Amino acid sequence: MIPKIEFEVYNQGDNPKAYDWCRNFIDKWQKILNIQDWDINLKFISGQKTTAEMGSSDYVAFCATEIHNKEATICMNIEHSKINDDIQTTLIHELMHIVMREWQLFTENAIEDEYAKEACRLKMEQTIQSLAKAFCKVGGEVAE
Repeated sequence: MIPKIEFEVYNQGDNPKAYDWCRNFIDKWQKILNIQDWDINLKFISGQKTTAEMGSSDYVAFCATEIHNKEATICMNIEHSKINDDIQTTLIHELMHIVMREWQLFTENAIEDEYAKEACRLKMEQTIQSLAKAFCKVGGEVAE
């Protein structure tokens, strides 16, 4: 069992233990998901930054990608009440958004009907969450 990570909400820039654990986990899963050629930045955000960077305080995490440069930023809302419920699944989920980003762009550009686009977005999100949970069950812990 993974120990609970203590996030220091009042000082998001100085949280080395939680940051190092998450960074090691991301590094492991980049290799497994074959996205090690991506430059992935990790940010812990809170308070007013939540609305500006993530669009809503309801997100536990969010992944922004720049597909042409193979750059991504995973923002984790350290004030969210569920941040520690399943940190491994959350991180794998955000990494899966990188894996699926080209497919997402294709469907958004190829489908004109807004209802169909929304149905595709929902199904993709459900699929990513299902895969993240499954991957976590078969090998979520950080390798020593």
